[in-house]
Amino acid sequence: MNKHWALTTFYNAENKLFEWYFDISRENFIDENGAPCIDDLFLDLVVFPDGQTVTLDADELQEALDKGEISQDDFTHAYKVHDQIICSKWVDAGFLTGFCDRVLREFDPVAPFTRT
Repeated sequence: MNKHWALTTFYNAENKLFEWYFDISRENFIDENGAPCIDDLFLDLVVFPDGQTVTLDADELQEALDKGEISQDDFTHAYKVHDQIICSKWVDAGFLTGFCDRVLREFDPVAPFTRT
């Protein structure tokens, strides 16, 4: 997948999921040491289990544009990716829950994981 975002899923101490966090990026890549990296574009999107979404750091994105740290194309790209996420299955809590459960099982299929 060549997506321009990175997803982080947050669980509390009781393994209860409390949010999904999308970092919007210019590019995602693997560095020379094999570590996944993102070229972050400041704008973020949070999805909560009840389906609510919150956009974060729009002010940081605007400031980066104003200071010349990013181009107008980067600015436009960040909002385009944001809007694509908003209009996709990636903001559906049921889809995200199933996806993250599958990923957890893939990385540690014998570890017990219970959602409370």
